Formats: sequence, C-alpha cells, structure tokens
Amino acid sequence: VTGLASTLAVGSNNRGVTVEGADARIVSTGDTVTVSGIGGTLAEGDANYGVNLEGDGARITAGNATVTVNGTAGGQTNATVGGADNTGVRVAGGTTTDATISSGNGGGTLSINGQGGKADGDGNSDGVRMTDAVIRGTNGVTVQGFAFQGAAGVSGDSNQGISMTN
Repeated sequence: VTGLASTLAVGSNNRGVTVEGADARIVSTGDTVTVSGIGGTLAEGDANYGVNLEGDGARITAGNATVTVNGTAGGQTNATVGGADNTGVRVAGGTTTDATISSGNGGGTLSINGQGGKADGDGNSDGVRMTDAVIRGTNGVTVQGFAFQGAAGVSGDSNQGISMTN
C-alpha cells in the first residue's frame, strides 16, 4: 500500500495513508505487508501524517511475514514553518482497544520508520508517535524515528524522534 498526499495542498490533514476507524485494518494472512505514505509536501497546517493508523482495534498485520511501515510527514519543503503534529508514522488506539502493528505468529520482522515534518510553536511533530498502541514482531522489531532535521522549520515543544505513551 503506497500513498502520496497532494504535492500542492497547503492546509491540514494531507495524509499519505490513513487507516482510520473502529476495526479498520490492512491484513495479510501470509504475505509481506508494506505500507508507505508521504504527507502533503507543501502543507503548512496540522496533522499532515505520512501514515496514520487510528481507532479502536485498528491494525496492520501479516500472518507469518514481515511488516514494514514507512511514513514521511508533510511540510518537508514548504518555505513557511508549518502547523503542529506533522508526524511521519502515527499509531493511535481508541478509547477501549489499542491499535496494533504486528508481524505474525511464527516468523517475520516488524520495521517502523518515520520522518517528522516542520512544526510551529505548538510542536509535537514526531518521527514516530504511538499512543494506546501495541507493536509486536516475533523475529525482531525495529523502530526508527526522526524529528524534522532541517536547518530551520521546527519550534515548539515535544518534537521527538520516537514517542510512545500508554
């Protein structure tokens, strides 16, 4: 699954891949799953995620294979410092059930890679952010997250490489 948000949109919610809602899912019973998303490159607003997995029981899984999730937040090339919460890979469970990314029961690895975008004074533009989330890989887990690394374009608090809460 590959998604590229509009390269010309300048507002908010320009997301590469969104899997959102109660029990929303990308599932393979045996083959490798790769999900890659890039948020709107010129986006100056908020919530321009590369990949967004959100909701009670939302999940990305592969039976006995490898799962790879790659996300680059929007706002990478805009001249104006963007809004807040421009996160590369965002995994957010719901009020009753965690969101899950897992790579099977008997084999496969799990890899999550995220690049945050520009942020204004509100910050919170992380490489990878997980809240009420479970990640599981039976043969290894790798999580790499990078806040925006440009010479200018990040201010505010909590622009983290990786953030995991709850």
